[in-house]
Amino acid sequence: MALGLLLGACSQPASRSPETWTLALQGNGVRGVLVEATFDPAALRYVGAEGPYAAEAFAEAGKVRAAAVAPNAPSGPILALTFEVLRPGARPEVRVVETYPEGQTVRQTWGRGTLQSQTLVLPESVVQGIDQAEADPSFVRNPLGDLNGSGAVSLADGVLLADILAGNLTSPTPYQRYHGDLNSSGTLTGQDLALLLRKIVNPGLEPNLELAPQDFTLSPGASAYLLLNNSGNGTLPTVSCTHPQGIALTDETPQGAAGKAYRLQAQSNTLEGSIQCQAGAAGTRTARVHAPYPSFTLDLAAPSTSTTPGGTATLGFSLTPVNGFTGTVSLSLLDAPSGVSLQSPSTVNLSGPFSGTLTLSVGSGVSPGTYTLRLRAESGSNSQEKPFALVVQESPGFDFYLDQNALTLPVERTANLQAFFSTYGGFSGSVSLGLTDTNGNPTPLTLSPASATLPASSPVALTVQVGSAPAGVYNLQVRATGGSLSRSQPLSVTLYDFTVSASDIAITQGASDTVNITLNRTHFSGPVSLSLSGTILGNGSNQVTYAFAENPTTNGNVALVLNVGPNVPPGNYTLTLQATGGGLARSQAFTLTVNAAPKALQPTLLGRTGNTYSVGVNLVGTTDAYRAALFSVTLPAGFSLSAGTGALTSGCTLDFVQVSTSPNQWNVALVCNSSFTGPGQLAVLTVTGTGGGTLSVGNVALTKPDYTEDTSVSGGSLTLTP
Repeated sequence: MALGLLLGACSQPASRSPETWTLALQGNGVRGVLVEATFDPAALRYVGAEGPYAAEAFAEAGKVRAAAVAPNAPSGPILALTFEVLRPGARPEVRVVETYPEGQTVRQTWGRGTLQSQTLVLPESVVQGIDQAEADPSFVRNPLGDLNGSGAVSLADGVLLADILAGNLTSPTPYQRYHGDLNSSGTLTGQDLALLLRKIVNPGLEPNLELAPQDFTLSPGASAYLLLNNSGNGTLPTVSCTHPQGIALTDETPQGAAGKAYRLQAQSNTLEGSIQCQAGAAGTRTARVHAPYPSFTLDLAAPSTSTTPGGTATLGFSLTPVNGFTGTVSLSLLDAPSGVSLQSPSTVNLSGPFSGTLTLSVGSGVSPGTYTLRLRAESGSNSQEKPFALVVQESPGFDFYLDQNALTLPVERTANLQAFFSTYGGFSGSVSLGLTDTNGNPTPLTLSPASATLPASSPVALTVQVGSAPAGVYNLQVRATGGSLSRSQPLSVTLYDFTVSASDIAITQGASDTVNITLNRTHFSGPVSLSLSGTILGNGSNQVTYAFAENPTTNGNVALVLNVGPNVPPGNYTLTLQATGGGLARSQAFTLTVNAAPKALQPTLLGRTGNTYSVGVNLVGTTDAYRAALFSVTLPAGFSLSAGTGALTSGCTLDFVQVSTSPNQWNVALVCNSSFTGPGQLAVLTVTGTGGGTLSVGNVALTKPDYTEDTSVSGGSLTLTP
């Protein structure tokens, strides 16, 4: 957002409004400029100044001082001064006082109208000023706004503050944040940048008292610094400050400093309130003082403790002084049942952080159970209470729980879990561990280890062994038995599995068909990845290609499309289907039977580049020998054709000619010096055209080595996609 000082223009009684002209200043890489413009008030009336980020101006009769800064060099003018032209031909005289970087050339453009809008650079964040821990008396040596510590407020300070506001400088120092807060708001904003630029353009700017930080928290004996300075340019009048009871204020201003620095010292009787500082016409500023009351906090090391009737229970506790507290703290039990009392300690002399152990006495007549008690810590008007549970346990024994009560895993695998044991009444010894169903009967699943020694200092690691158990849901009990005691925890184990199956299939040479793959899932719905292997698989005309309709799949059925090449030899081929998912791997072999195709010339798409198609013409369904071939090719209208020999007819002579344009028909002839034997590729056609359509091969005549013709060979067709 552009900031600027706009001075109103005097009204003119003329019927013709004066024209508006703008003086634009721009330079390569210039991020700051300070100028002085002089003009004849009878010829020009100053209207205002603007810039893409921050601009300020101070106008007097016939003179304007203006400054502008930006966190990045703008694409357009960095500063524009607007005037109303009262006398045609008049223009201001401008002197560039300072640039940032120094010594840059600034171009001046004087033109009719106002400055055309350009993209504005906005501050990205509000930056916090200093707190009491960061305040330093040395900060007031320089005038407020001197961010670079040069001893004076200059254009470079404005650019530095713009960098901080725009996020170019991500970690400004406490000194920079102090000098960047020119309005005592506790934050650095665009208002502070405007005040800084006003100090630059208006040497006579009236003094104005500023104060930082604005909040203090002072415990007895604590100290901090209060910094006073001037957001104007005049001399700051004499400063006087009032403060709350219990605060000692000491002037520790460095010699020759531009501002004032006071050391605040909190006494034992410090009261909350405000420090108010006044500097005559420069105004009054106030800082808040918070003086926390001395007290202490109480914390317990655990939420509960336990014992048996006739025993003792212990519980760790801590007392922490707050705000300089010292004194004797009394301890007592609240809500204790008959027979339960605090044995020790009853008092603590607190002069610093203290940690200790409570000892509770539990009479033999106290019934087993859980009792909610409160520990009270008291000193004068200070008191703290913390609740805790006293568990009075029965005769020696143990309990345990599992870190998880449900497991899901594939068949034939193992799973891990942990058992957390607790003992009471002095129980110790070995407990046996095992798995049963909910009625206590053995299960096909087993547990290891078979025993554990108590008390255990860490969780007991358990392994569930599935063995050969089939897929299903097993509702079990983990049982721990020691002496006459038996404890159990429920455990649900879900074993999942799947199988894959595919039926045998027969496909003719050069044809395609679909195999239905069945995934029989048991308690498993996750994705399964599929693959296929076999010696006949590949991308050649004498191989089989395949594609899964969905892979991986979460369904129970998936289509597998097999494409048999025209030159695949007839016979039976074993294909193996692999399926993996959820940590399981399954496979199924099935047979692909390739049947011989009828004797024919079949076109097959070999490839495509743009509107050019490469088509193989394959002789299939025969192993007879031939010396020559003649066939016709019918193409979509507008398509052209060229032809070459194929793998079977390499070295033969080939010719082709267009015999009709409607339909678009071509004849292809092959003559060989030696015989060739199918199946295989007879010729390769290159056809070019747009719009797609059908390519047909027909009128086939093959010549045998004895020069007799075989006209029993059929043709075929191929769709050319657009």
